[in-house]
Amino acid sequence: MAMSFVISIVLSRLLGPEPFGILAVGLSLVGMVEGFAVMGFHSSLIRQPSISRVDFHVIRWVVVGSATLIAAALWIAAPWIASLYHIEAHGNVLRILGLLPIFQAVAMTDRAYLERTLAYDGLIKARIAAIVVGGVVGIVLALEGYGVWSLVVYTVLTAALTTIGIYRYSGIGWSWAFDMAVLRRHLRFSLEVFVSNLWTGWVRKVDVLVLGPTHAAATVGLYYRGKSLSELATHLPSNYVFAPIFPALSSIQGDVEKFRKRLGEILTATSGLFTPFYLAVLLYAEELLVLLYGDSWRGAWPYLSLWMGIAWLHILRKPCNFALLARGKSSEILRLEGWLNAVRLVWIVATAWWSILGMLWGLLVIKLVDYGVYAATTAKAVGMSWQAVGYRHLSDVLLAAVVLLAVRWVGQWTLGGTVWWIWMISGALGIALYGWIQLFVVQNSAIKHFIRYVHSA
Repeated sequence: MAMSFVISIVLSRLLGPEPFGILAVGLSLVGMVEGFAVMGFHSSLIRQPSISRVDFHVIRWVVVGSATLIAAALWIAAPWIASLYHIEAHGNVLRILGLLPIFQAVAMTDRAYLERTLAYDGLIKARIAAIVVGGVVGIVLALEGYGVWSLVVYTVLTAALTTIGIYRYSGIGWSWAFDMAVLRRHLRFSLEVFVSNLWTGWVRKVDVLVLGPTHAAATVGLYYRGKSLSELATHLPSNYVFAPIFPALSSIQGDVEKFRKRLGEILTATSGLFTPFYLAVLLYAEELLVLLYGDSWRGAWPYLSLWMGIAWLHILRKPCNFALLARGKSSEILRLEGWLNAVRLVWIVATAWWSILGMLWGLLVIKLVDYGVYAATTAKAVGMSWQAVGYRHLSDVLLAAVVLLAVRWVGQWTLGGTVWWIWMISGALGIALYGWIQLFVVQNSAIKHFIRYVHSA
């Protein structure tokens, strides 16, 4: 992930926002339809208690066949789609990006096998090698002036090399074996997952597709940069830091008092650890973008700020999600997510074409309501007060925001150049240190258990 981030910085400085806007439209379009190829079979292959290689061979043929049909449809429709988004000169870009579902389909069964057997080293090695080779080729093409095609080659080449690497590490191979009974057994579970994942995927991708016809590619590129950075900031703690919390809470679900105590500690640690970081990026978005990507990306700062606010609320809500799962309330989560995603989708479609900032402010309000609903539902499920869940460490959150704002305003009005950067970074580090000292000194028990949970992963 660090290498991907560095490569994106280099390519962004070389190319500017417009090529990324064209890429964003293509990737969002592919993301909306590729779910029809894998159809939840990935989860089914991992979940089945007993399985043979025949299962993997059968599913591979199904998903590759579906992905090939999707790629063919995208290839045919590419000129019309390019015209709709006013990028007629880049129809072939959409056609090449339309090949991605095929690579994803081929790799899906191999990835499921490696994950099922806990052979994560194969996944990591394949991904690292692909990113390095694809990144080098993409940067060379960008230096040679190939524009958006350098991004396309980087994306497709990385996907292709990852697929080859995972295929090599899994050792499953190909077979003509096909058994309808095997397919039916997997369909029963995979269709349920497919509907849920497809709905969530559409909500995540539809904003770029709605923006495309009414906004210039450069504007879409700026918006996509802000959104992708916030997703990166959400992905890291969600996939690595929070991974052990669900099993940790599940192991004590029978002890109600202990469950409440540990959940309170996790909520406190989550707020103290992540709030300074998210608020710092939110408030210093403009300076951060210029520092990393160059002055041509300055216009992305309002989008990054608002998306970081949304991401921050998502991270604060994450422990509530795990607590409900640990208490066996998965149906509650599905119902909440269904309604909230429906509201998000309607709001995005209704407002994105008119005002990007208006859409984001609305999504921020919806996320705040989302956080409140999850906090109230969690409080009811575990027998805690709503305030104990929803307002945990709120005073530190407000203090961090006030101090960061003061540092920013004073620095902008009184300082400039290098001195301003030193002032800004010192203020951000200072408030982050304050939040973390609070956890280590005042909330020592909370951070101790939080670190233990993470270490256990």
